[in-house]
Amino acid sequence: IKSDERDDLLATLVKQELRLNQLANWEDLAAELGRSLQFLADRQLVDYSLLASRFRASGHADAPSTRPASTCRMELSSGPACIVAPRCARGDEEGDCEAICITLVDYLMRFDWVRKFESKMKCEKWEDYATRTQQLLTCLGDLTKPDCAPYLQRGCHRLALQGAVHHHGWCSGVDSAISVEI
Repeated sequence: IKSDERDDLLATLVKQELRLNQLANWEDLAAELGRSLQFLADRQLVDYSLLASRFRASGHADAPSTRPASTCRMELSSGPACIVAPRCARGDEEGDCEAICITLVDYLMRFDWVRKFESKMKCEKWEDYATRTQQLLTCLGDLTKPDCAPYLQRGCHRLALQGAVHHHGWCSGVDSAISVEI
């Protein structure tokens, strides 16, 4: 997730007070991405990104898919990279259901001596890359965790820039001025 898109996603999570780790299949998604991050770290690959995609499965006649919504829900929730609302995963309701799928992309840069030098020049940009990406994923799951304060702050800052910051809920007591680059 690039900086602007990440901050927009963080703002959405803050505004909706949404904890992705409460959605169906979160544990599988986090475990699968954790294994992938370890695989990349073991091979000293860096500069990859999380790609978050949002899909809507609908059972309405005007929906692009002619398959029933319950079929779409099952397909979206059965993959390890997608999460859905628990009611959608169970298939006990008709109508729209959304899925968020998160995958890794752009993972072909080796952290060789040239990249290590470049990383030093860019404030340790690729040091502990897998660990920092895992931390971002954990925080996407729940921005209210104590270790996620910088991400919560970025989400509140983005809401403030949009004129939509709430002085209650998750942003109350959060300084929305950005002082830490994550």
